[in-house]
Amino acid sequence: RLCELYGVSHRAMDKMEGLVKAGYPPGLAALLLKEAEQIAVRVYLLDNSKSTLTQDGHVLVGEMYRSTTRWEEIKAMALQQAELAALTGVPAEFFILNPGTRSATPVEDHDFIRIDPAIGDPKAQMGKLVSMMLENDPKVRNGSNLSARLGNIGQRLDALKLDGRTVMLVVVCDGAPRAARVGETTDKDRKQFVDVLRQMSLAYRMYIVVRLCTDEDKEVQFYNEVDQEAELPMDIIDDIVGEAKEIEEAGNGWFAYSPALHRCREAGMVSPLFDAIDERQLAAPEISIFAGLLLGNATPVDLPREPTEILPVVEEALKTSCPVWDPLTQRRVSPIDKAKLAKVLPAPAKKSMFSFFSSKK
Repeated sequence: RLCELYGVSHRAMDKMEGLVKAGYPPGLAALLLKEAEQIAVRVYLLDNSKSTLTQDGHVLVGEMYRSTTRWEEIKAMALQQAELAALTGVPAEFFILNPGTRSATPVEDHDFIRIDPAIGDPKAQMGKLVSMMLENDPKVRNGSNLSARLGNIGQRLDALKLDGRTVMLVVVCDGAPRAARVGETTDKDRKQFVDVLRQMSLAYRMYIVVRLCTDEDKEVQFYNEVDQEAELPMDIIDDIVGEAKEIEEAGNGWFAYSPALHRCREAGMVSPLFDAIDERQLAAPEISIFAGLLLGNATPVDLPREPTEILPVVEEALKTSCPVWDPLTQRRVSPIDKAKLAKVLPAPAKKSMFSFFSSKK
């Protein structure tokens, strides 16, 4: 029934139900499954440099936002993304930045772990991912030569049958690339990193997400500058609280930035709205589309495109929409704040006395 209402193939019924049960609003779940047809694979590069033992990481445990190491944040994010792969059916491959041993050509279950329900039990595959992360503890790893490791991932992609579909490349790290094991990032390191990403973007239909696990301003600034200057299809993502603050500052604080939304953006989405929400205030037609993904329960919510008509439909839809965890208040709230939404939508034009008397004729 849900599949029919939300325009998803009946073959994806179990996936749709699984996503909704996992906390994804039906509209967002439907979009994930529709985009799944366009995505060949999601590839995650997990930074396990010694610096990831720094205690400025954060994890969401249930509805408790806790401080921890960067490495614990990276591991938690990897497992959440593995679960998303199992739910959507989009294959995901996880590479460690600094593995204990490295093959000339990447070998599955050795250099990387693949989560793919089409070839095996996702729970068993996730068990292998846990083991790989435990075996590559950052206590004994140094360096963060991202560029060289991205070259290994390119070799792996060459071996896959992509059929012209999109590759989502997700770099999960706590710092800028460095060829040397110690020291600062050089101009040469920066150029090499940008060149590798540019070459990969030309070789494959690719979208890049950099998921930062650090509070250090200089590292954040490095990736923001690369994003602005390199003209790559790229999004820079912070942790859930950091992103929620940026989204609010961009003028989109009318919706709660839920864990489900954050996981989608970490994974990389085809829809450009997910990239835009932390950069600029959405226009009224975009608000209509995005709000429709967050509302609804048993039936979809078809929001009007006319700005002055959106708010009344949202108010009605909120009566049956489930509350979500909000990272700014750190409690469950309505998925959309009606008062804040009203402020970003144009008010209905007031009728003049002339139009009033004209209507009486």
